[in-house]
Amino acid sequence: MSSEEAKITAALTAYVRNALLCKTLGQDATTYRELVKHVSQVRGIVCGQHSQQAAAEKHQLALLLQACTRHVSYIRSDHHGMLVAELLAISLWICGEEVLKGTLDFVVKLLVANGSMVSFCLRRLVFCLIPPNPLLEAPVPGETWQPPAQQAAVQDHIIKALADILLLVPTAPKTMLSELSQRMPFKIVNRAAPCMYFRAVYQLSQMQAGDCLRDGLQAAMVDCLLNIDVEIKWQDIADQQADHVADEHDSEDEQDVFALEGRTGHDLQEQTIQTLDEAAADPSISRGGWEGAAATQDVVPVASTSDRSPIDETADTLDSLMELTFDHLLWRCNDAAQLQRTWTVMLAAFDRTLLHTYRSKFTQFLVYYLCQQSLSGCASAFVSFLLKRIHDPNRPAITRTACAAYLASFLARAKFLPKPLLIQSLLSMAHWCAEYCKAQDQRQLAASCPATSTFELGIQHQVFYAMCQGLLYAFCYHLDSLLSTDAGDIDAADPSQLHISDAPPPTSLSGDNACMQPADIRHTLSDLLPRILHHRLSALTVCAPSVAHQFLQQAQRLSLLDCTSLQTNVAAAHMQVRPLEMFFPFDPYLLRRSARFLKLPSSYNTWGGGHQHDTDASHLSSDDELEVPEGAESQTDSSSEEEDAEYDSQTSQGQSMGISFQSKPLGITRQCRDRMTTLQQESRGLHDDSSLGSSPKLMGSFEPIPMSC
Repeated sequence: MSSEEAKITAALTAYVRNALLCKTLGQDATTYRELVKHVSQVRGIVCGQHSQQAAAEKHQLALLLQACTRHVSYIRSDHHGMLVAELLAISLWICGEEVLKGTLDFVVKLLVANGSMVSFCLRRLVFCLIPPNPLLEAPVPGETWQPPAQQAAVQDHIIKALADILLLVPTAPKTMLSELSQRMPFKIVNRAAPCMYFRAVYQLSQMQAGDCLRDGLQAAMVDCLLNIDVEIKWQDIADQQADHVADEHDSEDEQDVFALEGRTGHDLQEQTIQTLDEAAADPSISRGGWEGAAATQDVVPVASTSDRSPIDETADTLDSLMELTFDHLLWRCNDAAQLQRTWTVMLAAFDRTLLHTYRSKFTQFLVYYLCQQSLSGCASAFVSFLLKRIHDPNRPAITRTACAAYLASFLARAKFLPKPLLIQSLLSMAHWCAEYCKAQDQRQLAASCPATSTFELGIQHQVFYAMCQGLLYAFCYHLDSLLSTDAGDIDAADPSQLHISDAPPPTSLSGDNACMQPADIRHTLSDLLPRILHHRLSALTVCAPSVAHQFLQQAQRLSLLDCTSLQTNVAAAHMQVRPLEMFFPFDPYLLRRSARFLKLPSSYNTWGGGHQHDTDASHLSSDDELEVPEGAESQTDSSSEEEDAEYDSQTSQGQSMGISFQSKPLGITRQCRDRMTTLQQESRGLHDDSSLGSSPKLMGSFEPIPMSC
């Protein structure tokens, strides 16, 4: 610094000190007002349209900031609010590095000296984590988001300032957590904004200073992801290439719980949606899991005249945010202590919001990812948590049915689950259902109860029906492998993976039960399943037709039980009974870029016609298709090339979601399907009781289930 510049700096420092003191002491405030006016004028030039040519003004503003920083101990919130507001109004994204560093240094030292301004200053810094809209560069749709180098550098300076405040200001953590949680930008079309925000939050939480915020920010980020997730509709993903749709559509294809996997990413992209009025009239299209996905498959193609991008903006945004979140979870999973903390926070978030948000389609895979990282810890704890909730009669029925859906979907899809844990969990579900049937028989004998309507039966036994449907659904994926499992594979398993804590008797199994041989499993199921399926509650008639028929087909082929009478009764009953609502939350993950973290080819069971479908597995022959009663027509997939495609080749299809799965669609007669549709529409009209519903984003609404007793 030259002597001339040193003199200017000293004079400016004395000028600022005098202005602050005069204002504080109530003397002539002319000097203070002139200081505020001068700062405002210089700031306007520096942050204006010609800021790049304002080098002299930038240097002058930097000197003013240095002078104010030297006298932060003189600044009072009740006297100098206008000056502080002017300094914090500097646009950090265009002011230049010298002014940027000066502003952040001023804020940090001001908060150290004056704790009463923590809330105001932190609110401004958090707001500055995202560039102004004109500066946001729209990412290329469908490509991985990367921050521009210059903007990343500016944001890094702001993050460092926030970290310094956390270390130096004792009251800052609570206020900062509140500000960061409340300002999540999830309603922005340009995905660069939420991505920049997530990047900042995760970088701050991964610093040593951010350890105090880490768990709270993780919970807040899950809520933010969920808010974005529920805004996505299945048809928005399925219609990402509506402008290129072909005029071909096979209206005869029967859609079932397994049919989504039979459609490649290209098939899903070429699906078109109903008109907006039709979509609004059908709330199932907005649902998560299989329900929402299947609702898009019966849509009649219409010509598209829109100019919208072939990539759905909301899904593209969520894909990028899931990438950032998975990367953060990977960082936390590298340390055992951090993994335990992460799981505790994630399970609490799941219990608080995810469990009942039936429109969630992808956020729940954060839980799936953590379970994949720790089999003996997270995976076993997750199964234990769900079983404990189901077994607890004091829990609301909507919570227990949601847990049954999550448990069934997790057991069916998680390829990484140890066989002992899988066997123990499935048999625990079967024992629970059998004990429930037994308790109902004892209750009927103990008291002469009046006849119960079908509607009341559906409400009264909804947990039982959800458990039965979930059990059969999981068996559809594992029945073949369970009855042909090599006993050595089970006995060699880590005993720590066999325990399911907090699962109350009589449904919980011991470690000895977990090491059952295939013959013992067959014997146990041959004893339990008839007691469940032949019971007067008629669980099969309420389950989804595709689940019931697929299970009966496998059970008959494996000689597990006599299915002749059951098949006939089920086919007839499904002509008259409305099936149970389906919600299988771990259905195919269709976000292409973030799917790489899940390692789906090795961690996810795809539908293979009743077998666990590995990457090198082929489909069953046509001889293994579903047998239906006489008079029914089974339908098969017309594209054998899709059925024989490998998982890896499927993941490369589709520009927006890319992850697709294979199946052999199973069918019932078209007449039966049409009849079921008519009955469902009539049932919605006859049993529309708003008192039974809940928030439109919650899974809690149990729909009436007319059934024959």
